[in-house]
Amino acid sequence: MISAKSELRHFVRANDAKAFTVSVLAKHNVSKEDASIVAHCLIEADLRGVQTHGLSRLPVYVERLKHKMMNPIPKMTLNKITAGCASLDGDNGFGFLVGRRGMAEAINMAKNNGVGIVVARNSNHFGMAASYLLQAIEAGYFAFVFSNAAASMPPWGGVRDYLEPTHLLLVHRLIKKCHLF
Repeated sequence: MISAKSELRHFVRANDAKAFTVSVLAKHNVSKEDASIVAHCLIEADLRGVQTHGLSRLPVYVERLKHKMMNPIPKMTLNKITAGCASLDGDNGFGFLVGRRGMAEAINMAKNNGVGIVVARNSNHFGMAASYLLQAIEAGYFAFVFSNAAASMPPWGGVRDYLEPTHLLLVHRLIKKCHLF
């Protein structure tokens, strides 16, 4: 029996959900390549049980695209500050695209310098942070991933929302053996 408060859930194969998502985003001028990345991140969140960052967000993104609140074809620019540190301007693109590009750049810097730090700006909601951690792990690195948001939590003992996280990707090469001496 389904109560008035419960929702009816529909289950689909991940590949079907991805094809649907790519199709929807492509109708809003998102390239198939970029739409595939966004779809992957959304579906990955659903498959990991993080429905708040999964396909339930698709209608929000479509509305943002319709109202030109998000750039469907961003021209991201990387400004390397040092050999291991950079700033990435996301050109108001999908946070998934900015996050993945930022992590890829951080991994490349870490390959050459032992550490890579990328700070991103002019981005949008980037979904489940684990997507970028997994990207680093698959490349043989560990990472710290943070994102900015509106003030959403009070400091300890406070009553008003004041604190917000920071959008930062930090990657370091995994060490297989650790010698103390």
